[in-house]
Amino acid sequence: MLQVYLESDLANPRLRAYLLEVIAWAKEARLQERYFLEDPWYAIVNTEVNNSNWIVNRKANTIHLVDWERPLWGDPSQDLSHFRVPTTTLWKTNYRLTEDDKTAMMSTYKDALSDPHLRDTIEERTRLRDPFNCLRGISWCAMAWVQYQRGNHHLKNPDTAAKLRMYVDLKFVRALFDPYVVG
Repeated sequence: MLQVYLESDLANPRLRAYLLEVIAWAKEARLQERYFLEDPWYAIVNTEVNNSNWIVNRKANTIHLVDWERPLWGDPSQDLSHFRVPTTTLWKTNYRLTEDDKTAMMSTYKDALSDPHLRDTIEERTRLRDPFNCLRGISWCAMAWVQYQRGNHHLKNPDTAAKLRMYVDLKFVRALFDPYVVG
């Protein structure tokens, strides 16, 4: 998906160069993720934990994840990370999880786990996934941004167009990846 942006004449040259740095970092970083290489933990994951895929029943005090069109067999950190990264939470809202929100979310999740090993490692597993899920979100948005500019996107929405502009803004993208790439 990101290739559409990287190869486009519409791409910001500075953002293109930075994204190439992020991709180089990601290629190296994925080989160092010991949990996923040496200690895999498998569960059914939704892969589309978007904020619009939840039904909250306040009366019954339940929350249900819907839209299971692309489930995979993978590590539960995939969905946990996807849910908490800004590229997901900001998509149709202006909400970004605070560090306290993330801590509370992970604490609640860990309290519900019966396996002590997963309980001890799920936070680190999720933290390792965060930049990769951000890269997934930025990749899709950069591709869609090019499609919007060229008139190739079948559905056009002003709110979506504004988010796409935000997600291809160099300052926004750097804020997501500098802690990993530069740090």
